[in-house]
Amino acid sequence: MTVDQKTLLERITIKPGLMGGRPTVRGLRFPVGDVLELLASGLSEKEILEEHPVLEKEDIKAALLYASLRLKNTAVIKDWESLYQAKDKLEKTTAKIRLADMIGAAKGNYNSIGEIDDHINKLRDEWE
Repeated sequence: MTVDQKTLLERITIKPGLMGGRPTVRGLRFPVGDVLELLASGLSEKEILEEHPVLEKEDIKAALLYASLRLKNTAVIKDWESLYQAKDKLEKTTAKIRLADMIGAAKGNYNSIGEIDDHINKLRDEWE
């Protein structure tokens, strides 16, 4: 991140008691989301600044940068069905591994933690 980007991001503030803790511009009652909505509605930077004199040109840039950085750290899930199937498979596999581990431990089949890990990994490979 460049020095200019860090400087821009200083304009974005998050205060628990202000606007429900949402990110705002310079601690004002102007959420970053509102800036983005204005841009998405087709208003130009100039029009936004004219309609909202409390904002500065750098505030708009800061809002865009903040949103961009937030999206880079966010996974957008479009295929929920596949996600739920993967979750179910993982839960079933984990349950099988725990059961096998308990049975093995009950039988005294392990001499070390390493043997337990090896056995769990072997079972995981078999059930996937």
